[in-house]
Amino acid sequence: MWTAGLSMSVSGCLSSEQGSAESEKTNASPMDSAESSAQTTSRSSSSNPTGNETRQRRFQLSVGQTAYLSTGTVSMTDPTVQGSAFGTDEIRLFLMREPTQQFVVVEIEGTLEVSPAAFALRRDGQVVVPASDPRYIAPVIRTCSAPCIGIPVETRPTDSAAIVYQPSESAGVRAAWSLDADTVKRLSVQPTCQLRKAQVTESDGNVALRLTVTNVSPRDAGFRAVVRPAYLADVSEPIGFPVPEGQTVTQTVVPSEIQVYDPEEATFTRPVTEDTRFFTIGNEWWCTSLWTISAVLAIAWYESRRTAWHD
Repeated sequence: MWTAGLSMSVSGCLSSEQGSAESEKTNASPMDSAESSAQTTSRSSSSNPTGNETRQRRFQLSVGQTAYLSTGTVSMTDPTVQGSAFGTDEIRLFLMREPTQQFVVVEIEGTLEVSPAAFALRRDGQVVVPASDPRYIAPVIRTCSAPCIGIPVETRPTDSAAIVYQPSESAGVRAAWSLDADTVKRLSVQPTCQLRKAQVTESDGNVALRLTVTNVSPRDAGFRAVVRPAYLADVSEPIGFPVPEGQTVTQTVVPSEIQVYDPEEATFTRPVTEDTRFFTIGNEWWCTSLWTISAVLAIAWYESRRTAWHD
């Protein structure tokens, strides 16, 4: 499932991080309704649309509803607010995580070919320019039945919010989906997990990681991290699991990319702290060799510079 998800350039549901936003009966907030020049168009085949009716329009919608534009259709479903997310590009996967930033992750469907950068968060009537561009999200913890994008947002209190489709700054907002109260509330609370214990162990003959994580924030959260083998720097594998509010969860994961090692010899090649989200797995031979190679390279560099200085 993971491989298929990346090959489609889609991204990744922590059920406990979800609001009730999937309900199509969510009403637009008064502020969003007032700010938007939204309207619903009739698509009756018997009507004769005027020039005004055939123009591209802005719509105020509930989550799950479809915006019908002159260029095609677009809909937004299943919003979640996550403390971290796995971004993807054409060649790699990486963990996006900042201490005062979250990600609103949504599924996008429709006939329009849209870029993740065409979506943004509207807070209290104002469209916010994100600190970094929205991008496709890899489906870890949550699932995605359609392409998922993650919109970076600042963690701070908000009275009302909506996801907007804005193909360009000059074009303005063409559609807006109001978020429900529970989802809006999560925008003001930063989820925080602490890694209490990590060990390399064995599970049914395979190399496994046994991780103990505590959620120290007043909301449900998810623990996300990256695992890679020490011998190959450009191969990484995402892992993750939900951690409910106020609870400590111990989870054993079996990443496929580290199965080249013997479970009795595999170990961490980097120090592990409560904030570690990047695990490199090797063995004692690899660690010893790594230090030896580093020392040889350092000596060679020093000798080359000493010769140059002498000359």
